[in-house]
Amino acid sequence: EAASAAAAEAGASRVVPLTVAGAFHTPLMQSAADGMRAVLAAVAFRDPGIPVVSNVTAQPITSAAALPEELAAQVVSPVMWVPSVQTMQAAGVSQVIEFGPGRVLTGLVRRIDRAIGIRNVSTAEEARA
Repeated sequence: EAASAAAAEAGASRVVPLTVAGAFHTPLMQSAADGMRAVLAAVAFRDPGIPVVSNVTAQPITSAAALPEELAAQVVSPVMWVPSVQTMQAAGVSQVIEFGPGRVLTGLVRRIDRAIGIRNVSTAEEARA
């Protein structure tokens, strides 16, 4: 409520409260990003076999050296979802697989382009099928 009032005072024309567990993808998560950066520093990354599209920049990542910072940055940065999907489409992606519980990303992809094939995989058994 305080955030809604502050946004209205700052000139926001509309505020939509979200039902989420935390302030993910905002600067309020900086301490989490810093902790993640420290953990990722100990991980030996390899160049991805296929480009990974950053949800921070909506650009492909092909170098292992870029992955740790991109992963940490996504914790505090807005998600560039539509441009990320458009980047994948421009690269010829026509099928998307959402791994994990829920179907949030599945619904978001459908809103962008219903022609993209979508599969949701929420268990190890489904992944093997």
